[in-house]
Amino acid sequence: MNIDLEIGDIILTGRFKNKPVEVKEFGTDDKGQPTINGRPVLKFRIKKLMPKKEEQIRAIVREEIINYLKGKSITEGVIWKNFKKYPIQKPPRNFAQKAKMGAMVHFTGHKSGAKGETWSKAFQDEWMAIFGDGVKGDMISSKELDKRLTYQNRVQIKEGKLNETSLSKILANVSRAKKGAIVTAGGYGPYMKIKGNTWKHMKSNTIMHDAALTSFLGGHSDFTIKENVSEKKKLLTDKLSKSQMAFMQKQLKPNRGDVITYDRFFKFGKVSRDEKAKVVAVRGHEVQLDNGNVLDLRAFPIKKVNNKVYDRDLSMYDDMLMR
Repeated sequence: MNIDLEIGDIILTGRFKNKPVEVKEFGTDDKGQPTINGRPVLKFRIKKLMPKKEEQIRAIVREEIINYLKGKSITEGVIWKNFKKYPIQKPPRNFAQKAKMGAMVHFTGHKSGAKGETWSKAFQDEWMAIFGDGVKGDMISSKELDKRLTYQNRVQIKEGKLNETSLSKILANVSRAKKGAIVTAGGYGPYMKIKGNTWKHMKSNTIMHDAALTSFLGGHSDFTIKENVSEKKKLLTDKLSKSQMAFMQKQLKPNRGDVITYDRFFKFGKVSRDEKAKVVAVRGHEVQLDNGNVLDLRAFPIKKVNNKVYDRDLSMYDDMLMR
């Protein structure tokens, strides 16, 4: 299908399609869809024009979710014993089609018998059986599941909170997290990023990849990613003296006339221990001493200031370590 439209032509836009606008340029938006004068032309999206990167992310997420749900433990059935949180009820009409990704429904099916079966909405319009004899791993459409639920009067439901857009955003944040980052959500975890796209539960040593972790924890409202403070603290305390850390935290501010005690290093390894000198000038991170030395407070440790040992509790630097 070709549209006879060229630069300089007049098109009618606006709510009532009666505002004449001259065509000045053709282009595409960030989704690969055609635009005129920077504004979208279509009210829908053409899938084959969408960027391959986004399609690849969706494919990876889909594959990881399937692999993760297939490997879910049979202990998933335990949550349904909490009748207060998940009461037995009659399923709402068209529940499967209206539910968000991550939603789960548990009922006694014709194959699973008394043990029951649990279905989870893994994609926009597909459900996967994650629990139940003879059905685990099966996939059906939302309409087909709604048909099955019409014959059920006793089901338990866990609401979902995800859609494909939010899932992609969470996955991007999880993927960008650095080694040592910690993820917690919904009382699960903590999971630590040990390398690349691999996360490990710090108690059970369970291994998950980025997409599996996203699908498992991303639906919780308290989903958080934070740096491992203990790892950062260990790194800094190994490399920095307390005076250096204090200067970085703006807690150490030498003034003119202060007496500083430090170790003075000379060429060929000679060291003059506990040398004292008076501050004659302060320029940012540099301190000019009366003996001619210039100390860089970012790199040079100081033992004492005005004959008082410079010793502070590291807990005061927690705010800095979190950044």
